[in-house]
Amino acid sequence: MRKVVLLSILFTTLSSGSLSAQKNNVLTDQEKQEGWTLLFDGKSFDGWRKCNSTDMAAN
Repeated sequence: MRKVVLLSILFTTLSSGSLSAQKNNVLTDQEKQEGWTLLFDGKSFDGWRKCNSTDMAAN
C-alpha cells in the first residue's frame, strides 16, 4: 500500500511539472533586441523555403 501511495505522489508531481513547463513560444524583449527571431510563428510558413530554393514547396 505504501508503494502505491508513493508512486501516485511521484507520478502526480512529475505530471504537473511537465505541464507547467510548457509555455508559448515567444521572444523576450531582450532576445528581440539581440536580433533573435522565431523559426515558426505557429500559423504560417512565412520566411521558410525548401532546401536549395527560394520558395516553399506547394505541399
